[in-house]
Amino acid sequence: MNAARRPERTLDRIRLFCNPYPEERPFAIQSVAPWGFVLPGEFVEFLAPIYVEMDAHRVPFGSTFILHFVSEDGTGAQETSQLYLGPGPITGMVLPNAWLRPFIGKRATIHYEVEWPDGQRYPGPGIDFLITPFLNPQEVHFEGLADGEALDPEKFPDGILATVRRVPTLEPYHLPIFRFGVVGWKAPSYTTIQAREYRVDGLENGPVSVRIDPDAYSGLYEQGYTEIFTTSLLEVQMIPSPNPNMREFFLIGSFDILPPNR
Repeated sequence: MNAARRPERTLDRIRLFCNPYPEERPFAIQSVAPWGFVLPGEFVEFLAPIYVEMDAHRVPFGSTFILHFVSEDGTGAQETSQLYLGPGPITGMVLPNAWLRPFIGKRATIHYEVEWPDGQRYPGPGIDFLITPFLNPQEVHFEGLADGEALDPEKFPDGILATVRRVPTLEPYHLPIFRFGVVGWKAPSYTTIQAREYRVDGLENGPVSVRIDPDAYSGLYEQGYTEIFTTSLLEVQMIPSPNPNMREFFLIGSFDILPPNR
């Protein structure tokens, strides 16, 4: 008599989710060539909830889902399990940030298996993903202005050259934008008076310079504002499209603007 054959089961692919912004819905991370699945290291570092979902519509009541995690070099293996008690067709499990943090800048794999109530185990397709290295943008440089020095608009009547320094871990999908804003006090609150934005493509290869026009920072005290200062932000898309629009803002500079005749 032939040995009993193990019955074949087909399980669906595991899905990776992230919820970096609590006020918005979690989103499933999609694979985008050539990067594959991308999980920003910043989301891991700042404890954004990260979890997986697995379909359970073909899994009997009382089965156990077993989740496996391992880095690309085979280290950091972790495992957790969850009993499926229905009735929903999907089961979710948290992927602890503590598992992921040691592997920021590396690739990792998650996969799962399901143990039926009779003890048989069936593997589910996994995915590998990149936990991206930190961007760590450096402070922007303004030509003719020393670090920490306030800006005298009269000394820059033709505008001021801003150089955004190279960010070597930047990828083309980040689509970086340099945002220069001016904020001032006018009772009862601080207000953004001026705002400029500049595309700074190629920042992964070297610094990019843009000229900020003098209207962005001149004549503002005459409009009744006080305590005027600037903010410089680098805005980037954290995950490649067609994933949801996940743009983060990194503060890369700020200085005061002097009032006239000071």
